[in-house]
Amino acid sequence: MKIEEVKSTTKTQRIATHSHVKGLGLDENGMAKQAA
Repeated sequence: MKIEEVKSTTKTQRIATHSHVKGLGLDENGMAKQAA
């Protein structure tokens, strides 16, 4: 596996994790937002 492929996979994984966190109702810092 090339280093370029590893970097690309890491970046994609980070984006996927960020999207998942937002979907759980957490803010950009990973802290739970107050339920409205």
